Amino acid sequence: MIATKHLTEAQRILQEHCYNCRNKGPGCAVCHISQAMEEIESAQAAAPEKTENVSTGGHRPVCCKCNCEMRPEKNDIGVLDRNLNGSCQVWSADKWKCPECGVEIVIGFGWNAMVQQFEPSFDAHVKGYRDTATLIDNYGRRE
Repeated sequence: MIATKHLTEAQRILQEHCYNCRNKGPGCAVCHISQAMEEIESAQAAAPEKTENVSTGGHRPVCCKCNCEMRPEKNDIGVLDRNLNGSCQVWSADKWKCPECGVEIVIGFGWNAMVQQFEPSFDAHVKGYRDTATLIDNYGRRE
Protein backbone atom coordinates (compact mmCIF):
# COMPACT_ATOMS: atom_id res chain seq x y z
CA MET A 1 0.00 0.00 0.00
CA ILE A 2 1.28 3.47 -0.85
CA ALA A 3 2.21 5.60 2.14
CA THR A 4 -0.44 8.22 2.91
CA LYS A 5 2.02 11.12 2.48
CA HIS A 6 2.97 10.04 -1.04
CA LEU A 7 -0.63 9.23 -1.98
CA THR A 8 -1.76 12.70 -0.90
CA GLU A 9 1.02 14.35 -2.94
CA ALA A 10 0.16 12.28 -6.02
CA GLN A 11 -3.50 13.19 -5.67
CA ARG A 12 -2.64 16.90 -5.42
CA ILE A 13 -0.58 16.73 -8.61
CA LEU A 14 -3.29 14.83 -10.47
CA GLN A 15 -6.05 17.17 -9.28
CA GLU A 16 -4.00 20.17 -10.41
CA HIS A 17 -3.57 18.57 -13.83
CA CYS A 18 -7.26 17.77 -14.13
CA TYR A 19 -8.21 21.34 -13.19
CA ASN A 20 -6.03 22.72 -16.01
CA CYS A 21 -6.70 19.92 -18.52
CA ARG A 22 -8.43 20.77 -21.81
CA ASN A 23 -9.43 17.13 -22.46
CA LYS A 24 -11.39 16.59 -19.26
CA GLY A 25 -12.98 13.21 -18.77
CA PRO A 26 -12.29 9.82 -20.33
CA GLY A 27 -10.24 11.32 -23.18
CA CYS A 28 -7.33 12.15 -20.86
CA ALA A 29 -5.36 9.26 -19.36
CA VAL A 30 -4.11 11.36 -16.44
CA CYS A 31 -7.67 12.46 -15.57
CA HIS A 32 -8.73 8.80 -15.76
CA ILE A 33 -5.94 7.83 -13.31
CA SER A 34 -6.96 10.66 -10.99
CA GLN A 35 -10.53 9.41 -10.94
CA ALA A 36 -9.35 5.85 -10.26
CA MET A 37 -7.19 7.03 -7.34
CA GLU A 38 -10.18 8.85 -5.83
CA GLU A 39 -12.21 5.63 -6.08
CA ILE A 40 -9.40 3.66 -4.41
CA GLU A 41 -9.15 6.21 -1.59
CA SER A 42 -12.89 6.11 -0.90
CA ALA A 43 -12.83 2.28 -0.93
CA GLN A 44 -9.90 2.27 1.53
CA ALA A 45 -11.72 4.69 3.81
CA ALA A 46 -14.82 2.47 3.78
CA ALA A 47 -12.87 -0.75 4.45
CA PRO A 48 -12.79 -1.99 8.05
CA GLU A 49 -9.53 -1.83 9.96
CA LYS A 50 -7.39 -4.95 9.78
CA THR A 51 -7.19 -6.92 12.99
CA GLU A 52 -4.83 -9.69 14.02
CA ASN A 53 -5.95 -12.99 12.56
CA VAL A 54 -5.67 -15.76 15.10
CA SER A 55 -6.53 -19.27 13.98
CA THR A 56 -8.19 -20.14 17.29
CA GLY A 57 -11.38 -18.25 16.51
CA GLY A 58 -10.42 -14.82 17.81
CA HIS A 59 -8.65 -15.40 21.13
CA ARG A 60 -5.28 -16.89 21.83
CA PRO A 61 -5.20 -19.99 24.00
CA VAL A 62 -4.37 -19.36 27.65
CA CYS A 63 -2.06 -21.52 29.77
CA CYS A 64 -3.97 -22.75 32.85
CA LYS A 65 -0.79 -23.09 34.90
CA CYS A 66 0.79 -19.70 34.14
CA ASN A 67 -2.35 -17.62 33.43
CA CYS A 68 -0.83 -16.10 30.30
CA GLU A 69 -1.60 -16.18 26.59
CA MET A 70 0.23 -18.78 24.54
CA ARG A 71 2.13 -17.84 21.40
CA PRO A 72 2.21 -19.54 18.00
CA GLU A 73 5.32 -21.71 17.79
CA LYS A 74 4.97 -23.32 14.33
CA ASN A 75 2.34 -23.23 11.58
CA ASP A 76 1.53 -26.21 9.37
CA ILE A 77 2.25 -29.05 11.76
CA GLY A 78 1.19 -32.42 10.37
CA VAL A 79 -1.03 -34.46 12.67
CA LEU A 80 -1.30 -38.14 11.82
CA ASP A 81 -4.66 -39.29 13.21
CA ARG A 82 -4.88 -43.01 13.85
CA ASN A 83 -8.50 -44.04 14.30
CA LEU A 84 -9.67 -47.03 16.32
CA ASN A 85 -10.74 -48.77 13.10
CA GLY A 86 -7.16 -48.67 11.80
CA SER A 87 -7.55 -45.89 9.24
CA CYS A 88 -5.24 -42.87 9.18
CA GLN A 89 -5.54 -39.25 8.07
CA VAL A 90 -3.06 -36.36 7.94
CA TRP A 91 -4.33 -33.00 9.17
CA SER A 92 -2.65 -29.59 9.07
CA ALA A 93 -2.67 -27.63 12.35
CA ASP A 94 -0.65 -25.09 14.36
CA LYS A 95 1.58 -25.62 17.41
CA TRP A 96 1.28 -23.06 20.23
CA LYS A 97 3.57 -22.74 23.24
CA CYS A 98 3.36 -21.10 26.66
CA PRO A 99 6.14 -18.50 26.94
CA GLU A 100 6.41 -19.12 30.70
CA CYS A 101 6.40 -22.90 31.28
CA GLY A 102 6.91 -24.17 27.73
CA VAL A 103 3.82 -26.42 27.53
CA GLU A 104 2.82 -27.00 23.89
CA ILE A 105 -0.59 -27.64 22.33
CA VAL A 106 -1.78 -28.30 18.79
CA ILE A 107 -4.89 -26.40 17.63
CA GLY A 108 -6.18 -24.60 14.53
CA PHE A 109 -6.94 -27.72 12.50
CA GLY A 110 -8.20 -27.30 8.95
CA TRP A 111 -11.80 -28.12 8.02
CA ASN A 112 -10.84 -31.44 6.44
CA ALA A 113 -7.95 -33.85 6.49
CA MET A 114 -5.27 -33.03 3.92
CA VAL A 115 -4.92 -36.63 2.82
CA GLN A 116 -6.26 -40.04 3.83
CA GLN A 117 -4.49 -43.37 4.00
CA PHE A 118 -6.00 -44.74 0.78
CA GLU A 119 -4.85 -41.77 -1.34
CA PRO A 120 -1.66 -42.16 -3.44
CA SER A 121 0.03 -39.09 -1.89
CA PHE A 122 -0.47 -40.24 1.73
CA ASP A 123 3.05 -41.68 2.20
CA ALA A 124 4.66 -38.60 0.64
CA HIS A 125 2.77 -36.28 3.03
CA VAL A 126 3.77 -38.34 6.07
CA LYS A 127 7.40 -38.52 4.91
CA GLY A 128 7.51 -34.76 4.25
CA TYR A 129 6.33 -33.94 7.76
CA ARG A 130 8.62 -36.57 9.34
CA ASP A 131 11.65 -35.27 7.40
CA THR A 132 11.07 -31.76 8.78
CA ALA A 133 10.30 -33.06 12.29
CA THR A 134 6.83 -31.51 12.20
CA LEU A 135 4.68 -34.65 12.48
CA ILE A 136 2.60 -35.34 15.59
CA ASP A 137 1.46 -38.96 15.83
CA ASN A 138 -2.02 -38.92 17.41
CA TYR A 139 -3.20 -42.29 18.66
CA GLY A 140 -6.59 -40.93 19.66
CA ARG A 141 -8.28 -41.10 23.03
CA ARG A 142 -6.62 -42.94 25.85
CA GLU A 143 -9.02 -44.00 28.53
